[in-house]
Amino acid sequence: MSAPGISIIDAVADPALFAPWFKHPETWRAWFGFLRVLFGLDMDESDLALFRECTNRDAPAAGGYKEAWLVVGSQGGAAAHPAWFRNMVQHPDDIWLEVGSRKVKVRGDSLTGREREDALARIAAIVGENGVGALELLDTHHPEGFRMRRFVAQSVGESEPQKPSQPAEEKSTVTALRRFRPPLRASVTLESGEPVRVVCAKKKEVQGDVLWKAGPWRSSGDWWEREAWARDEWDIALQNNTALQDNDNIALYRLVHDLLGGGWFVEGTYD
Repeated sequence: MSAPGISIIDAVADPALFAPWFKHPETWRAWFGFLRVLFGLDMDESDLALFRECTNRDAPAAGGYKEAWLVVGSQGGAAAHPAWFRNMVQHPDDIWLEVGSRKVKVRGDSLTGREREDALARIAAIVGENGVGALELLDTHHPEGFRMRRFVAQSVGESEPQKPSQPAEEKSTVTALRRFRPPLRASVTLESGEPVRVVCAKKKEVQGDVLWKAGPWRSSGDWWEREAWARDEWDIALQNNTALQDNDNIALYRLVHDLLGGGWFVEGTYD
């Protein structure tokens, strides 16, 4: 005879399982309600009210759901809306969500005022207060030297300040670093103290021989704190042997060596 199962809600309340990770369970109430919907568990009136408010549906499907998506867009935490958001505002009935090889037609509604504040509060209840807001740079050289401050977005109809146009000869292409969160742990082969091959076990496409490299750039800080840090940074080009086309098999990455912990990490890729 098999032992009775335990629900995810019982598991997060069990001191022997996940309860120690939820020190203030009252702040997770919205998240617990989301779990009840997802796993088809019993819901009380407050759970149902939150479900109706978030989905505009009367009741969840019996038996739960196989998938759940939370889509939040911003322009790197900036107050200005990204271009794709303005496109959605102009065409709310022609929005498609791509998940793997599937395309799902959805409708987008722009929130303002109290509705927007309530939506941000619900998102914060799911992802945590530190996951919602606008970026504020700190006075430090640490690569993650920022914190989140309260997000105040523009209304859709508000005009954004126009930047003066640059003469053609002053315009230049900007290369952006798309960070991996968390960074990818890597195995690095060295020759004369310099990386010549990189392999990431968890991301097979990020591996190959180093065709070009620049660096290292060394930085350190907070030596007076317990969270002291020191690192070497390299910019590298990898010959990606898993690419399908010859023209697409070279990629640029930021490679980091943690000088205190000894580990190597691929921190991001250049667009």
